[in-house]
Amino acid sequence: MQYTWKKNLNQKVKLQTFLKENGISGRTLKKIRHGEGEILVNQTISKQSQWISGDVEVTIILKDEKADPTVNQSMLPIDIVCENDYFLAINKAANLSSVPGPKDSQNTLANRVLGYAQHQLPSYVPHILTRLDYDTSGLVLFAKSNFIQSMLQQQISQHTMKKTYYALVSGKLEKEHALIDLPLEKESFESARRVVRESGKPSQTEYWIQERYENATLVKVRLHTGRTHQIRAHFAAIKHPLVGDELYGGTTTLIKRQMLHAYQLELVNPFTNKLEKFTAEIPHDFKEVIQKLK
Repeated sequence: MQYTWKKNLNQKVKLQTFLKENGISGRTLKKIRHGEGEILVNQTISKQSQWISGDVEVTIILKDEKADPTVNQSMLPIDIVCENDYFLAINKAANLSSVPGPKDSQNTLANRVLGYAQHQLPSYVPHILTRLDYDTSGLVLFAKSNFIQSMLQQQISQHTMKKTYYALVSGKLEKEHALIDLPLEKESFESARRVVRESGKPSQTEYWIQERYENATLVKVRLHTGRTHQIRAHFAAIKHPLVGDELYGGTTTLIKRQMLHAYQLELVNPFTNKLEKFTAEIPHDFKEVIQKLK
């Protein structure tokens, strides 16, 4: 696999500095130094210590990844929203684990995407960028190499990816638009729940009301941080748990899974500097609950 940048540099800069400024991790540069790849400047093999300036075409060539033989490749179907040279966006169904674990190590979404990717020409090894809870439906994004994944680390760690969800919460919210800014932490070692505590990590969830029903409210939600169960825990903390979310006290009369759907994800492609936007439509069971409420 290879990736190329074309730039006009007004002043001299070391090749290593240029690459780091364009998001290449020190780990990747170390791999190249140890023979796992090459760097070309204007189609000539170059060292990282080289100085470059003017019009340059910098290409990184990396050895193809090999799939971990201990990870199962499932051929069960996946719902592909979009696939390009860099990303694979999947619409995950509810009641499906994102990654292998004690509950399922054979047919999770990651196992299915790996099976799909290894049967493409050329094949590739996908790396998961976003994850969803077992019962949450919607968009899950994969990078098509570990190098692409590493190029997005800054956006992931700084929460500059825009993650938008739809949630159906219990009761009637008063404010049309609000920011829930409450620190969250694990309730206890044994519990899966997250609770609001001063000792917790900063957590911000913004919402906009989309539609009101007699005993529920449909909201569009944007995450400004990425804590486990953040949306579920925040709405439970303000006394409006998600419909169907038994863990956080939501009613299960209409459905027995939390009404939460990852609708949209926006990020800046680090190779093209263009905005990438992926969208996954709301599933049938979510729509059915809304129709019943209407």
